[in-house]
Amino acid sequence: MEGFLDFCNRYIRESDWKDYSLTKICLFSMGLIAGAKLPFRHKKAAVRIAAFSFGATYVFLVGKLLLFALHEVRAQVPGEEAGVGNMGVPDNAAAGGAGVGIGNSAADIYGSDGAPDDGIDSSDFTAD
Repeated sequence: MEGFLDFCNRYIRESDWKDYSLTKICLFSMGLIAGAKLPFRHKKAAVRIAAFSFGATYVFLVGKLLLFALHEVRAQVPGEEAGVGNMGVPDNAAAGGAGVGIGNSAADIYGSDGAPDDGIDSSDFTAD
């Protein structure tokens, strides 16, 4: 079981927001299908259970989001204003960027050769 949980942790570290969104849509759809198959006499209880689990998980998720946002605003560079619209992320121009992305300069996104920096080292693919 520990090996499976280690695998799950590695998968989560490799995932991004798009993977989480797809997972949530998939699970939501599966729940709708299961709910549609319930006999009418059991639907009221199922809705109550679903509402309770939604409420409980929602409170924890939003609490974590708010704490994260508060931490991000407090960790901001001293002397800069924390704006509501940018959630404490410094403006790109103020951070010395060239207008590409949030807080990224063109040099951060593109390598010295002008190609996007995808984090892959080409020497990994050469024969020894």
